[in-house]
Amino acid sequence: MTYQTINIHDFRQAFYAMDREDNFSYEALEALYNYYEEVAIDIELDVIAICCEWCEYTEEELITDYQQDDDDDLEAILDYLNDNTFVIELNNSYLFQQF
Repeated sequence: MTYQTINIHDFRQAFYAMDREDNFSYEALEALYNYYEEVAIDIELDVIAICCEWCEYTEEELITDYQQDDDDDLEAILDYLNDNTFVIELNNSYLFQQF
């Protein structure tokens, strides 16, 4: 098997080539690239698998989709997500592995 080393530009371009450029923000793609750079030595870049494994939510989307009762605030939701998956906090959104 042949491996290719890619940079952040190549990583982003792979999402565009697969028509997945709308799955993640520019900032989220950079965070994902950095995550995979830190945790993996040699991995296969599988854009579809990344899109299935990760999601990006704004604060409002998190509250709408994950609020269990009226007392749940963003902090409670993030505590729940951190207890169940891996969360990356970005400037205007949250990136986390789906579970």
